[in-house]
Amino acid sequence: VGEMVTPEAILPIEVEFADTYGLAGAELVFQVSREDAREGSIPLTTFRPYLTTFSASLTWSVFSEAVTPGDRLTLFARATDFDDISGPNAAESPPISVRVVTRDELLAELARREQEFRMDFERLIDAQEQLRSRLLTLIGLSTAEGGSEDFAATIATLERRQRSIAGSVNVVRQQVEQVLTEHRINQLASQTVEERLGQGIAEPLGRLTTRDLPEAADAIRRWSHDPDGEAGTTVDPQQVALLSQMRAILANMLQWEGYQEAVNMLRDILRLQNELRTETKDAAQQQGTGVFDD
Repeated sequence: VGEMVTPEAILPIEVEFADTYGLAGAELVFQVSREDAREGSIPLTTFRPYLTTFSASLTWSVFSEAVTPGDRLTLFARATDFDDISGPNAAESPPISVRVVTRDELLAELARREQEFRMDFERLIDAQEQLRSRLLTLIGLSTAEGGSEDFAATIATLERRQRSIAGSVNVVRQQVEQVLTEHRINQLASQTVEERLGQGIAEPLGRLTTRDLPEAADAIRRWSHDPDGEAGTTVDPQQVALLSQMRAILANMLQWEGYQEAVNMLRDILRLQNELRTETKDAAQQQGTGVFDD
């Protein structure tokens, strides 16, 4: 879900309860706080007493509790048992707390995070280009040094570097998917967002991390075992294809950043215009009051 939600958010929730002798009660509790605090319970309609284990999956609309930007929303699970001698005993899960913000605030935060992982991805492209350059150098030396231990050790190092890049690209993919999930949860995921983040970035990153990058590492490993064989002829074409795909993904990231900058500028103009309108209205009221006072 992230640390920020809009008042329109629909939260996906999973809860699990267990008690050796049976559960007397199970509930999901929410608290809304700012200057004051209020608490309520989200019904778990399928719960029945005396169950030793109980789990439920549900979605909960933040809008149903009329939260507003500036509120802090906290959720936790609470359960009781049937101990009627020293109890009942009660237990609570660790709380999950989020800040309620406006749509514009959340969009600005998501855009900032996108810019961060775009910069990370640019560094990974640089690392991939350096790896290819090193491989090209070794391809030229393979005929003369292919059988040496140093050559094999260097190739093994480059294979590990390729797998490390694959792991880092996977982290970027997870970040992109997290941002896309937060768009969806907060009812911000338009068709444009789905096409750009999902089809344009997350899905190609998924193919890179699950197929193309591991296959490139496997090809490097096969080459290290047979420096003079055909395996060496596949290494650079794979590198060229990888870099082409990575640059295409980066282009999608940069295209959206330009769009976001224009949108943010427009939001700032609208905010300033509203502030000016409010100030003008207040000034007119004050002048009018002064006229009538005279």
